[in-house]
Amino acid sequence: MTGYEKRTKAKKRIIQQCASDLFDKYGFDKVTLEEIAKEAKVSRVTIYKYFQNKDNLHLEILKNLALQTTESIENIIHTDQPFPVKFKKIILLKKNILVLTNNQFIEATITPDGELGGVVTPELLKRIAVIMQNFIQQGKNEGFIHSDFTNETVNNYFKLMRAGLKQLQDNR
Repeated sequence: MTGYEKRTKAKKRIIQQCASDLFDKYGFDKVTLEEIAKEAKVSRVTIYKYFQNKDNLHLEILKNLALQTTESIENIIHTDQPFPVKFKKIILLKKNILVLTNNQFIEATITPDGELGGVVTPELLKRIAVIMQNFIQQGKNEGFIHSDFTNETVNNYFKLMRAGLKQLQDNR
């Protein structure tokens, strides 16, 4: 990677971090590109150059969050810890992400089925599916998930838990 590419990547990361902080603090609709540029110490033209508009910047931040979350879960699952320890860590990770990310910031991209529309790519969905299947199998092998339960049933249970965590966070 050349020096120019490194500087570009660093500048994009700073813009995304500043935008994310402002979106969390004030809500997506209330933040302007001027405010993001000022916070990131760049020109508005620079933001347009890298992201074209505020919506694309928003989507890029959410894509990075989805990728980082997937990588964090993958790292937890690949440890040698027993299933219940991994399960607790994943639940706490998801809870922290919900707390750290303002609902107004995410609301704009959530589809009716509760997923992040346009953010989670088909490749990432396949990766998540493989991770979950391996995790469910470990739970079955260790006797924490009944072996007669289908993976679909267990996935539905996880979705219910995720919805419950979201509801708890919304109520706060």
